[in-house]
Formats: sequence, C-alpha cells, structure tokens
Amino acid sequence: MQLLDFILSILKTSKKPIKILFPEGDNDKVQTVALKITDSNSPVKNFIVPVLLFTNEKEIPSAVKNSNVQTMFIVTKQKAEFVTKLVELRKAKGLTPEAADKQLALRNYYGMMLLRSNIVDGFVGGITFTTADILRAALQVVGAKSGIKTVSSTFIMNKDEDIFLFSDGSINLNPNSEQLADIAKSTIHFAQLLQFNPIKLALLSYSTDKSGSGESVAKVHNATELVKTSKLKNVLVAGPIQFDAAWDQEVRAKKFPSVKIAGSCNAFIFPDLNAANIGYKIAQRLGGYKAIGPIVLGLNQPVNDLSRGASVDDIYYTALITAIQTLIKE
Repeated sequence: MQLLDFILSILKTSKKPIKILFPEGDNDKVQTVALKITDSNSPVKNFIVPVLLFTNEKEIPSAVKNSNVQTMFIVTKQKAEFVTKLVELRKAKGLTPEAADKQLALRNYYGMMLLRSNIVDGFVGGITFTTADILRAALQVVGAKSGIKTVSSTFIMNKDEDIFLFSDGSINLNPNSEQLADIAKSTIHFAQLLQFNPIKLALLSYSTDKSGSGESVAKVHNATELVKTSKLKNVLVAGPIQFDAAWDQEVRAKKFPSVKIAGSCNAFIFPDLNAANIGYKIAQRLGGYKAIGPIVLGLNQPVNDLSRGASVDDIYYTALITAIQTLIKE
C-alpha cells in the first residue's frame, strides 16, 4: 500500500476532524500546505483542519482569509490566562509571571499552550523556529509521556511501497546504552502505529555480532540486550549489526547466522546523531527515498519539528503523520 493510502485508511477512523496547528502561519510554504489540505480535491480535507497561528490579525493574507483554513492570533485575554497556567505548571522551576508573559509572546510557546489546552490536536513547527525552540517549548509545556526518560525522533523513509524507520536523526547527540534502548522502544511503538508486521529492528554498528570491539560496539550491544529484555510482542531484534547485514538476508546469514529474520529489517536504530543524520540524507539524496520527519517520539501530545529546509511536500506529510499520531496512542 502506498504511504498516502495507508495514512488515509487510518484518518478515516477519526470521529471528528483533527486540528493541526502551524505556529508559523506567516510562512509561504505553510500557507501553501494549509490551502492544499483544504482544497476541494484534497483527499484529506474531511479529516484534517489546518490552523495557522499569526502574531496579530493584520498578518493574515487575503488568500488565507478567503479559504477554509482556520486562523488564530495571539489574543491578549487568552495570553493572560495562559500566563497563569504556565506559571502554575512551572512553579517548581521558579517561572515568574513576567518571564511567562515574554515566552507566551512567542508563537512556539503560545501554540504549545493551545495544544495543552486541547484547543488544537497536534502541532507542526520548525520551518523558521529551530529544533531547540520547538523541543524546549514542547518539553516545558506538553511534557514527556509517563515513564519516558528519552524523548527522541524518527524519520519515515518512503519509496514506492517501501516504508522504513531511521532513528534518531535530530535530537540525541550521543546516547548511552539506556538512552539508545529508549529510542529503540519508542521507535517500536511508532512502528506498531504504522502497522509493521513484524517489526524487524536493527541496532546498527560498525560491527556485526562479535566481529569488532570498542566502546561504541559495547554501547550498542548493551542497548540490544535491554531491548530484548523488554519482551515486546511481534518484534524481532538484531544488534549490534552493520547496515549491509541488516538490509540483506544473504549477508546476514553469513555474518550473523543466529539472527532469524526474513528479508530486510524495517526499523533502524543508529548509534548516534552523526550516523543517523548522515544516513537518512544519503538514503534521501542518493537512494531517492522521501524522508518524512523528524517525527518526535515520547511526548504527551503530538508535536513535530520541521527541518528549516523542509519542502511543501515535507510539511504536508509531516502534518498527516501528526494527525494519525492523535488517533493511535503509543
């Protein structure tokens, strides 16, 4: 099944339209995506409501005003209410009303409060904000899921009918074994959302099984053991393993014969941010794969961060994935 068809099959289960907030409503690409979603010929127009956030009403262009796109702007009364809520939320951190007021003048924080208040269902930002801007606001306002120690991310790599997950390409610089295991577990939960059957998880290294040694290999080995002890259903795990062995069953049979996985693995956990970021971009540029994401994993509510170089297509698919995250809980 093609990726869009798969997404539609999940969106059709929604009992109400899903409101996805774009805090950078003044961005041309974001406006193009919102108009694309609400176009009369759009396959998702009945399932997703794009909401564009502006600093003030004067910023809203006529093309958006005259469309089915919903708009919001920073309202003084609502901002004051959010200040009170944010101060209460972060009183243990000593946040003052003055500091909260300054934060909520920014659309990343104001948008997160709209999400926390369930005025919208999901959040997609980052075309002008940095990843740090988005994630800091998300962690402070929305927070991580109970039991999650490591918020992470994954990229959906799609070409024709192939769908793979590459984790973590945007957040954790050099995760230790426990953090790497957390990234793997969150990726497994997301793979369940995408109905991978079975989930074939590869924890990547420059070494396969016991062919090499070193601190990085030991880290991946320990993370693999932690994932295996989690007793997750419908999950096959291989690690430490080189990419060629994870990808090709014949190579794997020679290098790691004890691993009984048919075909290619479909979820890849990279040992650090360098490897993951380089890896997904090589697959994207040389392999012709569409890279959707980064999809943030482990937050209480769906928040996704865009690359500042994201195309209209990237933003569109990230919005769609955010919508299905609202429907299926990890």
